Amino acid sequence: AVSRGRRWTRGRPRSPPPIYPRDHCTAPPQPTPGLRRLASEGLRPRLPWSKRLSLFTQEPEPVFEVLDTLKDDPSRFVQKSVANNVNDYLKDNRSAALALLGRWTDDPSPQRRWIIRHALRNETKRGTAEAAEILSTY
Repeated sequence: AVSRGRRWTRGRPRSPPPIYPRDHCTAPPQPTPGLRRLASEGLRPRLPWSKRLSLFTQEPEPVFEVLDTLKDDPSRFVQKSVANNVNDYLKDNRSAALALLGRWTDDPSPQRRWIIRHALRNETKRGTAEAAEILSTY
């Protein structure tokens, strides 16, 4: 007889396969704000309660593809997460994050404007010229 614990693990992989953002970036946004926020929060490089995610620090394009699908999200819950994610990248890969925000300034929705302002809050406090230029384009 197989014990209850053995039956539970039979046929299951020992560890889950790695998930890369590129595998999910073409999928439409999930139906609930919580799942859409998870897509952003799970890819943040600097979470205060987790270890650093340095996998995409130098090459953030797969993460930016996911954020592109969430940039006009109607939920403030998701917008704040996207802005915080970009803010983290401004600390780790400033040029790539500024380029992303520059692309987002073309005909921005009100939601995207809020995300851009919130993502640039630290840059604005420092008085950087790049942040002023991005905020003055819309």
